[in-house]
Amino acid sequence: MISMSKSGYHEAYPTHAVVFNANVCTADGNKVWYGDLDLTLDEPKLKQLARTLDTTVYVLSEMDGRFENEQSPLLDRFVYCTDGGIGELGDIVDTVYEFVDGVIYTRNRS
Repeated sequence: MISMSKSGYHEAYPTHAVVFNANVCTADGNKVWYGDLDLTLDEPKLKQLARTLDTTVYVLSEMDGRFENEQSPLLDRFVYCTDGGIGELGDIVDTVYEFVDGVIYTRNRS
């Protein structure tokens, strides 16, 4: 958990791309971690994990990696994925994100 308050975290870091209750899975569907992720800060760690495990790493929403999807996470509904190189944001993401100098930020729709 990165904060006791989701809204408080968003207020403190309004431009950060955050996935609360995220699931981190490998390409074979194994979950390696779950919890809150700030992609703006944690993306380098996800890339390193992918390189270390020599696989694609997927960040899923809570519902796509838990409960009825625990045994077969919905990898095609990823929020973010990386093979250790360039990261990719999934089509499921309804928030507008942008990469600036290799860092992910949110921005207002306009």
